[in-house]
Amino acid sequence: MFAFAGTSAAAPSVSYALTTTTDPVKPGQVLEYKVTVTNLSNITQNVYLTYHVPNFTTNLNGYPAGTVFNYNLGNVTAGATESFNLDFMVLSGAQAPPTGSLITLVLADQIRSISVSRTVIARSAPAAALSQQTISHKP
Repeated sequence: MFAFAGTSAAAPSVSYALTTTTDPVKPGQVLEYKVTVTNLSNITQNVYLTYHVPNFTTNLNGYPAGTVFNYNLGNVTAGATESFNLDFMVLSGAQAPPTGSLITLVLADQIRSISVSRTVIARSAPAAALSQQTISHKP
């Protein structure tokens, strides 16, 4: 989990956390991110975020990697915490990410000039299993 609290003279504090329980991910799997926004100030703040569909994924409506989306969470009251999910499908077949590929979601708050990101690792092939071998020796 990575969280960033941004403050400036022009804008009161807001904290962002971007988490996932799906790491590593496999081709065809839904990659679920949870975005948590906390208003650390004593006034209501409008939260408006921008993100690109991460590499090696589509959003659940089929929009490809690189497509830009805006998410308007609206007003978050003083001291309140709001959460929402962003879900993506990891590409499969010929477009599947090679094992070890990094898939990163970056959320940007253009109003406050801050961003938060979370990276997961793609595992296209199952991990190699060690085989157990019995060797017997008769004198």
